[in-house]
Amino acid sequence: MSTDNQTEPLPEWMRMTPEEARNWTLSHWNADKAGTDLDIDRMDAAFAAVTGRLPDEGDDTLSALKEHFLPLLSEGEKHEIETNS
Repeated sequence: MSTDNQTEPLPEWMRMTPEEARNWTLSHWNADKAGTDLDIDRMDAAFAAVTGRLPDEGDDTLSALKEHFLPLLSEGEKHEIETNS
């Protein structure tokens, strides 16, 4: 859900906390490799929760979420991601 008006709040059903965004990102970490279809609205909501804005058309949203959360993951979470790759 990209929009030129980045100041409008997200609809209530689309809002996420940063913790929800983290959990969503972890559960979809390998979606691009697995060929899983992602709910774009939920991915955009996760992006907005950690960046304060909706993604632009040129943003690689899932990669940006991974880049944001990777330094924050525990060693166990990193191992689990690598194991499930």
